[in-house]
Amino acid sequence: MGGNDIRFEKVAALEPDLILGVYSFMDRSAYDTLSRIAPTVAQPTVDGAAATWQEQTRTTGRALGREARADQVIAATEKEFADAKAAHPQLAGKNVAVDLVVDGVPYLPGADDLRSQVFSGLGITVPATTETLSNETQSQLDKDAIVVIRRTKEQLAGNGVPRVGGGHGRQGGLHRRLRERVRRRDRRRQPAEPADGDRRHRTSAGRGPEVSPLR
Repeated sequence: MGGNDIRFEKVAALEPDLILGVYSFMDRSAYDTLSRIAPTVAQPTVDGAAATWQEQTRTTGRALGREARADQVIAATEKEFADAKAAHPQLAGKNVAVDLVVDGVPYLPGADDLRSQVFSGLGITVPATTETLSNETQSQLDKDAIVVIRRTKEQLAGNGVPRVGGGHGRQGGLHRRLRERVRRRDRRRQPAEPADGDRRHRTSAGRGPEVSPLR
């Protein structure tokens, strides 16, 4: 949760020995209040922005006295990212947009947000910094792929496009284009219908390989 959403009385009721807020965006006032409850570790950045997952892991490791273990986790995770990139070279050069809505406001998380760092770690291009969007600027979500967070299936289905800030407009057109793109992609992936003489030989193995959505 964000720093403005912290319920201090509920935190105090838990009687914690340590409070970790490495991804909380808490301000000085929230930090001071929490510090009166228990030793508190805030986000490890001077400006309060989100730190990388590596920095957050190291900070947590230091707070728990497990720095060596934190370094092991980072190294193992980075290797998994490297292995995944090597196994899927088709991801290189692709771009993705993360569609995140918080309290009715749409955001486009960039490489400074953990949710996008997952994709940049795979070699997929994401925006450099997080941006606040509007109904007029959501065309920026029109990428090779979109990852939707905090929108329901009902909001995305049919003509019931998500209503952010009370509008439709460009957003409706965007989602129609996206649905049409998915339909075209699915049609391309359909295997050719066999001739009548070969129809009896079709098996599940004849459907062809699975294709990555980003290919």
